[in-house]
Amino acid sequence: RGTTLGAASSAPPPAQVPRALFREVAEEAGRRVEGLSARETSNVAWAFATVQVPMPRWLTSALPRRAGELGPQECANALWALAVASQSVAGLTNALPRISESGTGGVGGVAGRGGGGSGRGFGAWKPQELANAAWALGRGAHGTNGADGSGVGREGAHAASAKGGAEAFRRGLHRALAARVGELNGLELAMVASALPSVAGEDDESGLLPAVISRTSTLLVEGRLAPEAVVQLREGLLASAAGPAAVPPALREAFEAQAARTVELLRRVSEPGDASQEAVRALPALGLTTLGAQGTADLLGALGLLARGTNGVDARGDGLEEEGEEEDEDGDDEPAAYLQGVPALDEEGGDASPQVLCSLRHHLLLSAEQEGGGWAHRTLSEPGRVLRSGGQPDGDGGSALALALEPVTLRFARDRDAEFLALSAVLASARWAAQEVGAAGGGWKLHGTVRLHVTHTPCLSCVSAMLQLRRLLPDVRLRVSFDAPRPAARAAEA
Repeated sequence: RGTTLGAASSAPPPAQVPRALFREVAEEAGRRVEGLSARETSNVAWAFATVQVPMPRWLTSALPRRAGELGPQECANALWALAVASQSVAGLTNALPRISESGTGGVGGVAGRGGGGSGRGFGAWKPQELANAAWALGRGAHGTNGADGSGVGREGAHAASAKGGAEAFRRGLHRALAARVGELNGLELAMVASALPSVAGEDDESGLLPAVISRTSTLLVEGRLAPEAVVQLREGLLASAAGPAAVPPALREAFEAQAARTVELLRRVSEPGDASQEAVRALPALGLTTLGAQGTADLLGALGLLARGTNGVDARGDGLEEEGEEEDEDGDDEPAAYLQGVPALDEEGGDASPQVLCSLRHHLLLSAEQEGGGWAHRTLSEPGRVLRSGGQPDGDGGSALALALEPVTLRFARDRDAEFLALSAVLASARWAAQEVGAAGGGWKLHGTVRLHVTHTPCLSCVSAMLQLRRLLPDVRLRVSFDAPRPAARAAEA
């Protein structure tokens, strides 16, 4: 999703993998798991994460058992895969032999290939492997299940990570990153910045934060920060112990320029005619997937879409002019309440999946023009439906009444994002209702309020779809809230 920069491989993921075929191969791997090497087990975990299929318990329990055999690449890939799959990384990091941050000798490594690098320590790790591991520690601090398949929750996983091999791994990684931060490119640096609270700890004794700030300034001067890296570095530094003071002025200015261009382009999506379609298709040229949690809250506020009560995020504007917001007659309830107790499970009840959830609520009045004149009316009410990323879209209600939302490909196709599916469901419900009441020539109007709450920061494609819906249904108020990612240090206190 939007804020995820972690990438265990530079190769693009497969365009489409048939679920039935993947399931068959995965089941066979499960039957042979005891015969798989550490590298093969890590590769299987990478495949589950890349295809976005929930990890089975046989796999999450196999990784810690193989910890002593993992080399640097396998270790980084396994950590990355667990984090992407919303699994705690504590089970694996606790099982890792102690690794030194230098290249001169690990402690407790298994002979031959022990300790994440044959006893050679973090000095044998490549910059991308260090960045992947750091990102995984930050993301994995909020994993929903124990990496050993024990079902350890967030609090238990974090408590486990504060002792044994996990703490030694964190400290060694912390020192290695502080010493080698100058080797990181922009995206790798952004991955590390996003994990600062988890990797640096409370005292940051190795000075990782100032090293990241210095490297950020250097890459900015050299023009080597991609737009996505600018966004993620700002987000990570804002979440650090130093807060806004950690963001270099040049980084702040670069982000604000990107945000202004993004707002300008997205406002054109709401315009009638060809201007909207041209703006939608121009979004990939921004080089962005998202503006980050705080930036997206500011963006939604500027576009008049942000609902009150967005968890942990308030629109600050950052110089963006907000559109006027009308009071809702029925008020804004606590949006997250509609997703409490909703498990993100696969269809077989396995471990939590990496799917994003979107709660859809609406209360709408459809008015359809009749053949003989006059109007027929119907109320459309949805008290709380939950859609999952990767799901199937609702039917289109017939081509005669078709209204289309156009997704944008940002890294991958976004037509199965949970928010896009929810917005499409609103249109599908209206189309079917208009058909049933006999709308003449497709003439119908919709009034009312639609509310979305998402468990992840919306990407720019989904924000574009929100504006497309508003253009198609100008009398419908759309209010959006989302869960802000919490720094791991704060998450542990919650």
